[in-house]
Amino acid sequence: MKTIIYTSFPCIVKYGENKEHISINEHLVLDDVSMPIYIFPSGREKFSFEIDSQTSPFYRIIEKEDRRLIFLLDGYSAENTRVHNVKYDGESTSVEVGQKQIIFCGLDGKKTINLTRPISNVSVGNFYHINYVKFDDLDKKVIICYNTRNNSAKIFSSDNLVMEENGFSLFNENENYNSSTHKYIIDRDGLKIKEENFARKSEVMPAELIPYKFMCFIKCGDYYGARDLLSYDMKTQLDSKALKGFFGDVSYFCMIDPCSCFALSDNKDIIYTFSMEDDKIKEIQDDL
Repeated sequence: MKTIIYTSFPCIVKYGENKEHISINEHLVLDDVSMPIYIFPSGREKFSFEIDSQTSPFYRIIEKEDRRLIFLLDGYSAENTRVHNVKYDGESTSVEVGQKQIIFCGLDGKKTINLTRPISNVSVGNFYHINYVKFDDLDKKVIICYNTRNNSAKIFSSDNLVMEENGFSLFNENENYNSSTHKYIIDRDGLKIKEENFARKSEVMPAELIPYKFMCFIKCGDYYGARDLLSYDMKTQLDSKALKGFFGDVSYFCMIDPCSCFALSDNKDIIYTFSMEDDKIKEIQDDL
C-alpha cells in the first residue's frame, strides 16, 4: 500500500533508517512503509510526534483504495500556565491558558485547543455564557469562542479583529479578496453571524485551480463566490443555504490533486471529489 503524506508546514519525515524533507503544501509518497512514522517539524517551535494507527490532534489518516493518505495538522499539546475563572448568571466556569494550549472548562465538560506556537497579547473574557480567548498568532489576530453550556468552540482568525459591545468584527485581505468583513454578535441565544461583506478580486482562473478556489470560498463562508464557480445546472439547484448545509463548517482543507481534497468539516474527515465541465464544477461527491 502506498502512503502519501501531506503537510502544511516544513518537516522531516523519518521511517526506519530513512529521512525525507518536505516543504509547505508538498507531499511525500512512500511505498510499503510500515508504522510508526516520525515527524520532526523544522524551523519553528514545535514538538516532534509519532504517526501510528491511533487518532490524534496532530494528523488524520484516510485509507482510500490502495492508498493511505496522512494529513499533518498544525497543532500540538503544551503545558498550561494560568487559570481564569469566569462567572455568569450564577454559573462558574474557567479558562486555562498556556503559551501553546488553551483549555475551556464548561458546565458539563471541557474543550482542549492545541496551538501551533507560543501566543502573545492574550485576553480572556465573556459575553453571557460564551467565554472567549483573544490573542496574536504571528501576524494574525485570533479569537476562540466557547459555549459553556454545550461544550462547543469556534476559532476565528483574521488580519484585524475589533471587539465591540455585543460581539466582534473580523477584517481580512488575501489572495481571493481585496477585503472581507464578518460581523458576529453574541446574546443570550449564543454566537451568530450578523453581517458578511466580500470584495472579490477579478481574475481568470485556470481550470485546475477552480476546485481550490471553491474550497477557499466555502471555508470562509463566501457561498455566493462559491456558487459562481458552479455549472448552470448546479447553481440553479444549490442556493447558499444548501451549500452551507452540504459542506458544514470547514475548518481545514488540503488538495490531494486538482479535482479532490481532504477536509475537516464539523470535525469529520471528508474527501470531496469534483467533476469539471467548461471550466465550471458540474458535480461534487463526498465519501460519506
